[in-house]
Amino acid sequence: TEKPAKPFDGGDGTESNPYRIRTAQQLMNFAWMVNDGEEYEGKYFLMTDDIVLNENVINADGTFNSTGSFKDCVGIGHYNTFVDDDFGGIFDGGGHTIYGFYRNIKQDEKKHYTAALFYCLDNAIVQNLNISHSFIYNYQANIADGTGYIAGSAYKSTIANCHVTKSIIESCGYGTRGHGKYNRFFSVG
Repeated sequence: TEKPAKPFDGGDGTESNPYRIRTAQQLMNFAWMVNDGEEYEGKYFLMTDDIVLNENVINADGTFNSTGSFKDCVGIGHYNTFVDDDFGGIFDGGGHTIYGFYRNIKQDEKKHYTAALFYCLDNAIVQNLNISHSFIYNYQANIADGTGYIAGSAYKSTIANCHVTKSIIESCGYGTRGHGKYNRFFSVG
């Protein structure tokens, strides 16, 4: 995959003119850029609209739609590489919502052990962001790894005014707040 020619919907990354993210493709471009080593240290981002990554991930009764076919979302940053592939900027969700974040880390997938929108934050701020109707399954999670919707790992970072609703996390390890072979956490609000 090549570097996106125009990854965002404008902006220069300053506080007065943040990089703007309006579409699912621009959010995935952002992930690609960070995962390719661009930390965006001190740079500003603003989400300017709700973004739908997948539809119908969660059924009306609050359960996971196990009969659906969903695009597996790539998280922003890589866990276990704090130096190269983390996000170090300011991401403002603008009060908007990301719908249908779906991440399925299977038993044989060895590259990622954490599952979240932001895999790894380092001296970052994530604020005013909502995630809804989403599902994460992380077979690989263990006591040292993180699974969550906003961040899997956060070092000297701030997460403020972020909300997760109508979403489910399932894990076979220990990294989601429980100590057992199978954990399931969900948000019904």
